[in-house]
Amino acid sequence: MTDPSLPASAPPADWYPDPGGQWDFRYWNGHSWTAHVSRAGTAYVDPQTAHLPTGPSGEAAAPAQAEPAQPERVEHEGLVGHLHREHREEKAERTEVEELVHRAADGDDEAVGALPEAVARVEPGWLERHRTALLAEAVRLATGDYLLDVAESTRLRRVAEALHTSLEDLRQHQPDAFDALVIGQVNDGRLPVVTDPPILTRRGEKVHGVFRADLMTEVTRHELQGSSSGVSILLGMGMRYRAGAGRGHSEVVGSELVGQDSGILAVTSARSVFSGQRKTLEFRHDRLVDLQEYADGLLFNVSARQTASLFRFHPGSSPSLAAALVMGARQRGRPPKA
Repeated sequence: MTDPSLPASAPPADWYPDPGGQWDFRYWNGHSWTAHVSRAGTAYVDPQTAHLPTGPSGEAAAPAQAEPAQPERVEHEGLVGHLHREHREEKAERTEVEELVHRAADGDDEAVGALPEAVARVEPGWLERHRTALLAEAVRLATGDYLLDVAESTRLRRVAEALHTSLEDLRQHQPDAFDALVIGQVNDGRLPVVTDPPILTRRGEKVHGVFRADLMTEVTRHELQGSSSGVSILLGMGMRYRAGAGRGHSEVVGSELVGQDSGILAVTSARSVFSGQRKTLEFRHDRLVDLQEYADGLLFNVSARQTASLFRFHPGSSPSLAAALVMGARQRGRPPKA
């Protein structure tokens, strides 16, 4: 049965202006006023409630036509509740940015347009720590088919601008993503051009990439195997002298790669050129018979050359990117005129 002292539809539990006028707000539990009050954003407990207006039956009168103090609600949640709410809001804002970045990478231009506003709402410190990783994730999603067309490249640049970073930052902080970006453009027929190449070029020749590398050579290791039938004579101090017949032979026990020369490997529109401290080697792309890629190097095998040449790349230089440039240049170009 409804209490006749309350309106037919009592206001919901919430903070309302204090009906006694001594405090800014007082909490209404949906049936009566409570001792929980606040002033200037600080919560208190007021055990004296006798001064509050009452209804016909002596019950606390409901707030008349009062609206909840929604703008001030955050001040009365308590410290823990306030921190939890802020955490939820920040998490939602971060999730929104992440989702927009993923949608933009999938080709959603509306998501690209909405990204700057969403980025402006997140905490700057969080953005500073995650913006390069977010851009790298967008690049990986966009290059999932190993191809990056002009529209996709433009979209990624807009994403980078919204995140207050650049595609060039990937080279230092996310090198794998940067390689995927350039390889995707190369596969689309757009090869980068080095404006100030460290090698002499021929007429019409362009340099597409320069990498630090070592020319490696395989060295065979031998070990002397054999026996002796002579006499062993003790000389003292732990030393012996063996005299008489002996037989032995050299046996191959393995091999290892040893650096033969160090320098740069430049990939041009027609050839790959190794310029080392001791020698210079040239590999024309139209004579390339085999190109093998390893985790840390490349093996070139061209016609009219008896042995293949193996190069080990220095940290920071990408064999995958070099191989993509070689194959891209080989498909596009012809050897320049000497």
